[in-house]
Amino acid sequence: EIQFYTPREENIEVSNGTLKLIARKETYTGQGPWMSSPVTRNYTSGKIESQGKLTFQYGKIEVRMKIPRGKGTWPAFWMLGENLFDAGVGWPKCGEIDIMEHGQDFNNLGAAIHTEKYNHTIGTQLTGTYLIDDYDTYFHTYGFEWSENKLRFYVDGDYYFAVTKEQLGNSEAEWPFDQPFWLILNQAVGGAWGGTPDDSLYPHTTEIDWVRVYKDSALSVLSVLDNQISTSDIKI
Repeated sequence: EIQFYTPREENIEVSNGTLKLIARKETYTGQGPWMSSPVTRNYTSGKIESQGKLTFQYGKIEVRMKIPRGKGTWPAFWMLGENLFDAGVGWPKCGEIDIMEHGQDFNNLGAAIHTEKYNHTIGTQLTGTYLIDDYDTYFHTYGFEWSENKLRFYVDGDYYFAVTKEQLGNSEAEWPFDQPFWLILNQAVGGAWGGTPDDSLYPHTTEIDWVRVYKDSALSVLSVLDNQISTSDIKI
């Protein structure tokens, strides 16, 4: 990725009832939390995540969103395991669930899972694709269902990809999806999947109508941490 994420209103905005993550072509110098020194990038964008605020385990997760079209765009709605920063864990051992990921200007959207055994760095990632051609002009609902033994992904209620514990294996390296995860919404620029940006098309906006977490009362673990999100903000 070649953008710098900022919390500025130029990159993250709530207006007319929707959240907007805006990628811009501009030179920006900043220092992120994991950077040892300031860096200068030629693009900025927006990213929000629920780490330290909201984690959950099992249930159904959905987002209704409209995403941009054009080379260099890489919007995503995804999750990481709560133990990411524990000693000896890190990525991909923590597990990653990509509910919706779209790169460049292709008409297919992607869902994927990454684990220590199944991940893109060793060419063993597991992915599903869904063909859609109006993602940039209409809002669509992207989601997945998460149980003890299965992950199942869909678009507008149309299921197209699933993985099971029986298929992948029971070890932590194979199935790290038995712990709480947290959510991420972002719009990356460029990178391995985003491609070389077409600067004439910027700014680009990913527009989010809502995110909903549906709890399975028999299985779910839903945690609101540090009182940073009120229960009234959570759709259950």
